[in-house]
Amino acid sequence: MKKRLVLFLAVCLLAVCSCAWADYWDEGHQGTSADPYLIDSIDDLKALRDRVNNGEEPNNKYYKLTIDMNLTQEKQWLAIGDSDEKAFKGHFDGNSKTIYTEI
Repeated sequence: MKKRLVLFLAVCLLAVCSCAWADYWDEGHQGTSADPYLIDSIDDLKALRDRVNNGEEPNNKYYKLTIDMNLTQEKQWLAIGDSDEKAFKGHFDGNSKTIYTEI
């Protein structure tokens, strides 16, 4: 019985996470050059990084940074695109914003 409950909870969690991601970039933007996905928080940038590094982000989408970001509080920042097979293959407009860490 416990195994079934654990399996059921795992499936429910996976469904919730999938739905949350499906809505994540779906804020009325198309990911095109005329209507890029907006990166307006560190969580947005982390989500993009994780999707790219997991090989889940489609190629040729457009992203636009909308705020300056201080990554000082991030313990270890992993690069977006951690291998040739999982490289970032989209378009990233920095929009004259800065992503920085304090040393």
